Formats: sequence, C-alpha cells, structure tokens
Amino acid sequence: MFSQSSESESRSASRPGPSTWRECGFTDHYEFVRAIGHGSYGQVALARHRPTGAEVAVKVLELVPENIPVLSEPSVLMSLEHPSVAQLFQVIGTEKHIYMVMEHAGGGELLMQVAHGMQAEEIHRVFRQIVCAVGYCHDRGIVHRDLKPENIMLDARGPIKLINFGAATRFRAGRS
Repeated sequence: MFSQSSESESRSASRPGPSTWRECGFTDHYEFVRAIGHGSYGQVALARHRPTGAEVAVKVLELVPENIPVLSEPSVLMSLEHPSVAQLFQVIGTEKHIYMVMEHAGGGELLMQVAHGMQAEEIHRVFRQIVCAVGYCHDRGIVHRDLKPENIMLDARGPIKLINFGAATRFRAGRS
C-alpha cells in the first residue's frame, strides 16, 4: 500500500522488521502473507484474517518519537467512509507497534497502471473518483497532503482507493 520508492527509504525511521509480524496481538487474529510496500514511517503487508480468510492490508507503525507525526492516521481514517477511500477495519495496539488493518485493493498502485498505459475512458473514470474522494475528505475537514499516484490504489472490483493518510491534517473552513 505504500510507495516502494527509494526516496521514502532515505527518510525512513527504523522500519519494523520481520519479527514485528509475530507479535501476539497481531497473530492472534491475522496471518502474515507477504510484504506489499513500505513508506517513510512503516511497512504494509498483505495478511489473512484467521476466522474469515479475508485478505487485508496491514500497515504497522512503530511507537517511536520519530513516528509521532503519523500516529493520528487511524483517527483520520475512522472518520472517513467513502467507496474511494481505503476503509480502516481495526486498529491493534501493542507495546511497540500500531497495526492498522485496512481494506486491500488488489489492483495495485495507480502509478504502475499508468506506466503500462491506460485508455482515455479509464483515465477519466479514475480522475472522477479521485476528485470525488478528495472532495469528500475536504467536506469532512480533512486534507490528505500527500496525493500522488503511489497513494492511489486500484481495486480489482472497480473503484480507486486513496491510501496513506499519515500526512493528513484536519482543518476548519475559513480558518488558517
């Protein structure tokens, strides 16, 4: 779910390692499948919900001072419910990490799709969904602040999904 660029690696705080996915609070409910991305503050993995078998994306943030700017992400996502915003299902807190269990969009990053070429009709559909999702966020007083193709996922079932609200901030109309 996060960008896989080297730019994010250079700014990265200590990224959670493989043992992170073995913490009891997480493994009681989910089975790690594979890493699917990383960003400046954490990793994202594909996981399987043990009781239902449903695949989910799990973003893990280490509880360290360097991550304080992005620890508000779960609260931002909990206030959003839109077909083009990745849905937050559950937040699991442990002594060392926060696990954000989210909807998995299986179509990959928009960046990859653009690199392989898209038809004009598909580009228009995606752009309309992005504008609609961003407008929805703004109507609820939330600015994403990191919109880029790497933070827009394609869902195999149709709608795009805005992800990575770690840089998001709340605002009130008319206030600076």
